[in-house]
Amino acid sequence: MINDFRKHFIKNPPPFRLTPEYAEKLEVESLGGKHSKVKDGPDGWFPNGNTIEIKTQIFQTDSDAENVLKLYGKATYSNPSKLIHKEKLDKDEFTVVSGCDIEGVVYYRYSYRFSAIEADYLNRVNYLWNSGMKHGSNFILAPAEYFKAKARGVKKCQSFHMHFIHEDIKNMAFTENGIQRIQAKWFNFLCDFPKEELVPLRKS
Repeated sequence: MINDFRKHFIKNPPPFRLTPEYAEKLEVESLGGKHSKVKDGPDGWFPNGNTIEIKTQIFQTDSDAENVLKLYGKATYSNPSKLIHKEKLDKDEFTVVSGCDIEGVVYYRYSYRFSAIEADYLNRVNYLWNSGMKHGSNFILAPAEYFKAKARGVKKCQSFHMHFIHEDIKNMAFTENGIQRIQAKWFNFLCDFPKEELVPLRKS
């Protein structure tokens, strides 16, 4: 029987497992921002007061489940509202989307300003209010180049930048167990993305 869990933890450290909270903190700090520990509101702030939002998907590499969620470059805003819309638009919030695995390996990272999705976001908010829901399903988006047939997507505009794609991305389609890591269309998009168009992620 273990009577000191802390000592046992130190002597027998468990394998590293990436959490959204830890990834969020590192992403904000790498941008030179201050991380927020509050769940509601922005994930961080730049020194000038502008807000930072981090959207992280984590692939469960160690899962044997057939229905494990694949990465597809999505960013999700929970319960969109007019108030949140105004706050994010006033600051033209900087959003970073990254895809990783549970071991902490980053597969891709891109960013955009909130103004890039402002119209689509507001359309979703208006739909919820006009239908009497006011609160409801999440607002989900991905790069417009990927979801060309979808209404919601990051527009091909100046604020959208792909910052990082893993150098071995072409060999990351499946795990050793044969589970697909990345949704097929998004995988093809990452593999075909011109390296010369990758833009370094700089501190604001």
